[in-house]
Amino acid sequence: MLDLTAPVQLVARKETATALWRGLVSVISAPPLGLDPSRALLVPASDAAHAVRRVQVPLGDQATPGWLFTPKASTGATVVLAHGTTAEGTLPYYMWIRALIDAGINVLTFELDGHGENPRVLRCPDIEDNVPAALAFVRGQPEVDAGRVGLMGVSLGGACAVAAAARDADVRAVVTVSSPHRIQIDEWGKLGEVLGLFNPEVAATFVEATPNLLMRFMQSHIRVGPEHADEPGDLLAPGTRYAVQRALRHLNPLDSAARLAHAPLLVINGEWDFIAPSWQAHDLYVRAAGAKSLAIIPRRNHFTVMISRQAVQSMAEWFRRWL
Repeated sequence: MLDLTAPVQLVARKETATALWRGLVSVISAPPLGLDPSRALLVPASDAAHAVRRVQVPLGDQATPGWLFTPKASTGATVVLAHGTTAEGTLPYYMWIRALIDAGINVLTFELDGHGENPRVLRCPDIEDNVPAALAFVRGQPEVDAGRVGLMGVSLGGACAVAAAARDADVRAVVTVSSPHRIQIDEWGKLGEVLGLFNPEVAATFVEATPNLLMRFMQSHIRVGPEHADEPGDLLAPGTRYAVQRALRHLNPLDSAARLAHAPLLVINGEWDFIAPSWQAHDLYVRAAGAKSLAIIPRRNHFTVMISRQAVQSMAEWFRRWL
């Protein structure tokens, strides 16, 4: 098996890197297997440790769908989870949701603008409304202790979470995962991310979820506005990168972190992340004004950190401590 154990500086032609990315992901995703661990979260057995209900989070005169997971031994503490670019749904986060449920913490997931069944496109300044809307919704739910709500955000969702927490003094704690403050992925970075999927440390995950399901989000499309409507909309599309870059500039996670004196911040990042390099995680950590911690996960990239048990455990311990 290939193992991305060290960064290598190579020069790749643009068309070669893009073709290899899409080709390798297609190969990984091709087997018609269906082992989906998120199904047990969405359709719990009668003796499961949690309940779940489908919800609609109001966004102005519209709404975006989500799921509210409630442990049977709930403490009332709640985490709102904002997903990354193209990675909506529960499957990419099943380990994180399960760990929070095991800790007695409720979890609300929802779909960001431009994703899934959210009716809006991804654009500024609208994107900054998503997490505040989810916070307002969840605080009104009977399962939730409105004074014990935290935020978790992945990649773009991390920037959304930090920006929302900076404006909301009642947020109790924040965790970001692989969250950049600017995108600078080059052609070798694309190759590095795909090769990182073959790291043998993540092979054990495939006994829980088959690769075709885990990698599906890498082929998902988002809606970024009429000016890019004719593009594929996946992670490699210029329109997608442009929309995410604009969103990051608008959300300004570094300045937002500087206003987080009230909300302890845990920054999690993969050591070999090419999309959100670990030095950007360090920048975010340094700028945070309040209690904070930095967890750089060895030998993980932007995608494989999501199935790192070390990262998941760090997140769960953070919220148990601060919520």
